[in-house]
This record gives sequence, C-alpha cells and structure tokens, in this order.
Amino acid sequence: MDVYIAKNDNHAATIEDFVAAMEEGNGVDLSDFRLWYRQAGTPEITVEDRYDPAARQYELTIMQRVPPTPGQPDKQPMPVPLAMGLLGPNGDEMPTRLDGEDAATDGTRVLVCDSERQVFRFADVAAPPVPSVLRNFSAPVKLQGVPLDRLKFLAIHDTDPGGALGCRAAGRDPHSCSTASRRTSKRQSKDRRLPAGMPAGCRRSRIRCHRSTPTSLRRCARPWPMPIVTRPSPPRR
Repeated sequence: MDVYIAKNDNHAATIEDFVAAMEEGNGVDLSDFRLWYRQAGTPEITVEDRYDPAARQYELTIMQRVPPTPGQPDKQPMPVPLAMGLLGPNGDEMPTRLDGEDAATDGTRVLVCDSERQVFRFADVAAPPVPSVLRNFSAPVKLQGVPLDRLKFLAIHDTDPGGALGCRAAGRDPHSCSTASRRTSKRQSKDRRLPAGMPAGCRRSRIRCHRSTPTSLRRCARPWPMPIVTRPSPPRR
C-alpha cells in the first residue's frame, strides 16, 4: 500500500495501477490474477480428500468450476488463494508439510489453485485430518459439497471464523448446525463482544449473529441507542 499511495496519491488511479503497486511492493507476478477482472462469474470449489495411514500421507484434491455467464460461455480456471489448515481428530491444529518441502508450517497456510483439478499431498500426517479451507474467506468463491458431520466438527473446533461459518460457505441450512453453533458462540463470546449500546438480544458473538434465525436477525436490526444532538436555533432578527 505504501508503493500504491506514493505513486498514485492525488491521481486518478486504475485497477491496473493498484495491481502493479502490489507486484512491486511484494516482489511477485500477479498477471494471472488479472483474470478476476476480465472474466465474470464466481468459482465453485469442491474438496475431496484421502488419507493413507501406511504412508502417513494426506491427499487434498481441489476442483473448481466457473459457471457460464452471458457473453462468456467458456471459462478459464481462476487463480484462487485458498487459506487452509488441518485439524486432528481431537480438534487441535496440525502442522502441514507438502511433499518436497523441508520443514512443516504451523497454523494457516495458503494454497494457490489455478487449474480445474489440483492435488496437494501432505507428508508426515499422523492421523486422518479434517481440512479447514477458505479460512478468513481468502477468496470470493462458493464452497460446495462439504459433509454435514465435517461442518459440525469445524463449527466446534476450528479457531478461524471462515471454518466456523462453513455452513454458509457450503450452502447448508444454518439450522442444521445450530447445536455446534451454540458451542462455538459460547467459546468465542468472551473475545468477540459487541459494543455496549447494542440490545441485549444481540449480545452474542458476531458468528452467532451471522447464523441466527430470521427472528434473531430482526432483533439484531433494531437501532442502537443513539444520543440526541440538539443545536441552538439562530437568533431571530
């Protein structure tokens, strides 16, 4: 952003200027990402996985499809930055090491998916993991086909809001994850309090509010108490 501001402050900048500044500031080539501005549509992401206990290897397959839109019947695969992590059977975060890497990565890492079908193989995986993908909503995509039991597991154990909101991302009915949602809400409410002026019905975590029933959402829509500011009338002449 420093490069972008230094070059474009007080100028009419274009999206190309913004991308060029990001490339210069980070030392990366973002030419492939310009496809997001040339091609309409939202990629649909499907995840498949397989665990080999004998080889201690975990295989994560990412597939994407961009539906046709008016004037663009044929689509190219988008470069999708997919922030992800692996959770163990007990819900703890697992270190991840791709085949060919020397050291493992702790916590969230980013996989760039730029083809219709892409396979990532993780080595030294001690137990069958549960993938937490689309953390931090790292890309504007639709995540599809996630099993309900996996969504419940993520709602209870995942530390990232992107995984905890998997019901919405995967197109599931949020009521089907209501039990897991309540547990997640209790754990997160201590650190994610809303402003003090909000009505009592809304004093819950942002995640809980996002997944609330329509009735709760109507409660959340009530205006907060706002101070009344009065201005003195001008003197009459």
